[in-house]
Amino acid sequence: MRVFDDDKIYDDDDPLLKQFVAPATLRNWRSQGRGPKYIKISKRAKVRYSGKALNAWLEECTITPKAA
Repeated sequence: MRVFDDDKIYDDDDPLLKQFVAPATLRNWRSQGRGPKYIKISKRAKVRYSGKALNAWLEECTITPKAA
């Protein structure tokens, strides 16, 4: 599944990312060590996500239903 551009960097408030999860949820997950991998260069830097990491995370969240 390729929703995000692998070569792009996304903010947690990017409209495309918001279609999947709210920025507040991402903040909570980061504090809990959950969610997609993220980039944070320094303490004051804004958190960013690589498109590649977001696509991998979506793939991990994908559930294949079992036949009944």
